[in-house]
Amino acid sequence: MTGDSRVIDLDEVPPAAGTVRVSRDRRPSRRRTTLYVLAAFAVGMAVSGLGAREARDVHPEPERPQIVALVSHPGQSRGVISSGSDRVELDAQIMVVNAGTVPLRVRVLDSDLPGLQMRGGSPVSALRPTEAVAIDVRVLIPCTTALGVGPEPLYVRFSVQDESALISEQQQPLAFQGSIWQEQARRSCTPPAGVASD
Repeated sequence: MTGDSRVIDLDEVPPAAGTVRVSRDRRPSRRRTTLYVLAAFAVGMAVSGLGAREARDVHPEPERPQIVALVSHPGQSRGVISSGSDRVELDAQIMVVNAGTVPLRVRVLDSDLPGLQMRGGSPVSALRPTEAVAIDVRVLIPCTTALGVGPEPLYVRFSVQDESALISEQQQPLAFQGSIWQEQARRSCTPPAGVASD
């Protein structure tokens, strides 16, 4: 018995005479592997994009909250209508800013609140969010208020209508101290006894 012991697989079909068996390396080349990875990445991105779109369709982004808010302060004064020893009436404007998220129609309401009487003008056009408007008003200011010895804070009343046609009333503090209104009224007032004018 020789030292060359070969194992013969009986299930294997012997190669035909004159043929040469070629061993193929089943490992893909580096270039082919890179192409497979890039293709898989592209498919994954496409699928995830479709999934995100479907998720947005099923669960739409929440709508912005409906907020109704105003900010107001004294605007210009076109002059004194009448004045006396105890009060001054101004032809003026009040500045109103829509600080909410929905368009509004705003009107200054007639009011007789402590320290200030106001007569409003006509309704204004829809005021978009962040938009400001000057509304004409008549303001009756007691001299004690003009001279800084009246009640604080002062308030102004508004009628507010939103997109749903719902009308509400808002009462807001008015930054009167140091305003043009106060300066013009103060110059037209006679200080009451015991109060010195600047």
